[in-house]
Amino acid sequence: MINQLLTQLLPGMDALFAAAFQSVGINAKWTQHSWILRNTAAAIPLINAWNAIYASHSASLCRLYTYDFERLYTNIPSGDLHAKIMQLIGKVFTSHPQHAGIKIWDEAPAVWLTATQMPTRDCDRHGTGYAGKFFIYDLDTIAEFLRHLLDNMYVQFGDQLLQQVIGTPMGTNCASLLANFYLAMYELAFLENLANLANDAMNLQAKHRLNKSCSASS
Repeated sequence: MINQLLTQLLPGMDALFAAAFQSVGINAKWTQHSWILRNTAAAIPLINAWNAIYASHSASLCRLYTYDFERLYTNIPSGDLHAKIMQLIGKVFTSHPQHAGIKIWDEAPAVWLTATQMPTRDCDRHGTGYAGKFFIYDLDTIAEFLRHLLDNMYVQFGDQLLQQVIGTPMGTNCASLLANFYLAMYELAFLENLANLANDAMNLQAKHRLNKSCSASS
């Protein structure tokens, strides 16, 4: 359920990243979405785009680096994981003033709902329709489901059953998406901070020009 929900929220996150890239003056085909790849096939157009950039520039100015995290899934504190993911999902919701909830279908794209379209009864937030089963989530419901998931992860070691409070066990269905959303929040925060720095620099430059103009006129 969490895996399906996070997957359906990816287009909304793509829009956030596209706006963040545009705000810092980066406008290219590969910056119209987040850096999360849906599958292996999605890497091909990125590699092709990179090859085109590489071919048009000096090799000394164009380098590609790849990195991997060691034991990423099992090193993220569950409290921080929950906070960062909810912060990112909250941005997806608030990016549009009418996003009060999202309806997730089994066999159709997700549909955003306005406040007036949200069911008032919990029993109406799930059922079966034209595209299979559906569930309707608002921010509070997502936070509750995610908290329940992270608070109820257990691993068995011999005859001991242990609750995992740091990280998510390898093999959890949504573990990769949780890690991707967690890192995406840091990446988005970096882009937003970069945009703020650019705006501050432009404001200082404009103020400097104004001061010079006033000095010249006096």
